[in-house]
Amino acid sequence: MIRKRDGKKRDVRKAGKRKTRWPERIAARIYRHPLLGKRLRGDTDTRESLKDLYPGQDPQQVFASFQVRKLAKRVRLAAVLLPVIAALAGLDYWNFQNREVSSLARRQEGGGSYQVELDAQSEDGEKEPFSVAVKEKKYGQDQVRELFEKAKEELEQEYLGENSTPDRIEYPLSLPDSAQDGLVEVSWSFDNYDVLNPDGTIREENTDPEGTIVQLAADLSYREEEAREVFPVRVFPPVKDAEEAFRSGVEGALVQADLESEEEGQLLLPAQTDDGTVVWIRKPQAYALKAGFVLLALLAFLSYESGQDLKRKREERDRQLLFDYPLLVSKLSLLLGAGMTVNGAWNRIVQEAVKQERRYLYEEMLVTSRQVADGESGLSAYRKFGERCRLRQYRKLSSLLVQNLKLGSAELGKLLGQEARESFEERKALARQRGEEAGTKLLGPMMAYLVIVMVIVMVPGFFSFLAF
Repeated sequence: MIRKRDGKKRDVRKAGKRKTRWPERIAARIYRHPLLGKRLRGDTDTRESLKDLYPGQDPQQVFASFQVRKLAKRVRLAAVLLPVIAALAGLDYWNFQNREVSSLARRQEGGGSYQVELDAQSEDGEKEPFSVAVKEKKYGQDQVRELFEKAKEELEQEYLGENSTPDRIEYPLSLPDSAQDGLVEVSWSFDNYDVLNPDGTIREENTDPEGTIVQLAADLSYREEEAREVFPVRVFPPVKDAEEAFRSGVEGALVQADLESEEEGQLLLPAQTDDGTVVWIRKPQAYALKAGFVLLALLAFLSYESGQDLKRKREERDRQLLFDYPLLVSKLSLLLGAGMTVNGAWNRIVQEAVKQERRYLYEEMLVTSRQVADGESGLSAYRKFGERCRLRQYRKLSSLLVQNLKLGSAELGKLLGQEARESFEERKALARQRGEEAGTKLLGPMMAYLVIVMVIVMVPGFFSFLAF
């Protein structure tokens, strides 16, 4: 049985008997591989951090165990995501093999509409992207809606679009599908679809240069009532390039096909326009590629988080050592004043610490005691103690102990007492600093709460002012 840092006990014999899981086995093989594990084995920063965090243990074993555990997390993540990526790759392959489509399935009534990204390809190989809206399947006639007189006035101001007068239409018409903030539905129809497409764009090839008169009919509906308003316009040819003409023709054919197959289970995509044939091709979605990027991002995050975790543990170790330093110096001063030797006082502190919760300082002291017990000189052991702790205070303590062993200074107890008083003052300053840091961290949430309170108080007053 051994005691962990949290004071709890666990049976290492049972833990050693448990079988290694397959991610750990794979990670161990990767770690031992001459090429794949070369970078992991050469991570000197992690090696030094673990050496500080786990004193007294085999550095090589601790380092290897840590790297294998870290790599095992990535193996588990890859094991979860790789089948998903493979399935998405199969979906990408199926979409690639079935790119040409002639119809799109409609949803049943109440299922709503959805958008499909397609490319319309001409006979010459030119492609134009389209976002095709596939409306839900309709059964029977639409319910009628009530007619508003104000809707007519609103439409009169909007339907001309960029045109200044209905007597000369040279730009596409703006045909809204609703009025009065959506309360009134509007359906447009023309007496001459050869001149205008259903979306209000002009078909140049069928338009007379002298102008063609077209009757626009707007069917307004609301609940049980309906009405029709007619707007006569004179349409002239617009100036368009070949690309715009192709797009306009496909859009018109697409809208017409949608109207003709409204009550069918499939939206039949138009294969022919006035300019020629059209081939519809699904746009590649690259699901596997996107999922692969997600996997790489998660692996990078795991690697970053692992490094940050080690950094946080080292910072916590330094804070803990600084916090325990005054107590160590005070105990040494007291025991030396009672007539004990340096080694005796050191071992006495270690023996008392073993019965308590383990801390980094006492682990380092235990390592030093074992080095002396194994025959190493006290000069070397105490010097190594200061080097392992790395902090200025412990280097100073190490120098005092080494000097005492070399010269036999009788003033060591006095020097340690003075050091204890100074270290307690430093501990108080450190506590004040940490309190200020905690207050600074609380400033962000306090400001957020302040903004929320200001919004709650000011927004109702602002709207009341506008209403007034």
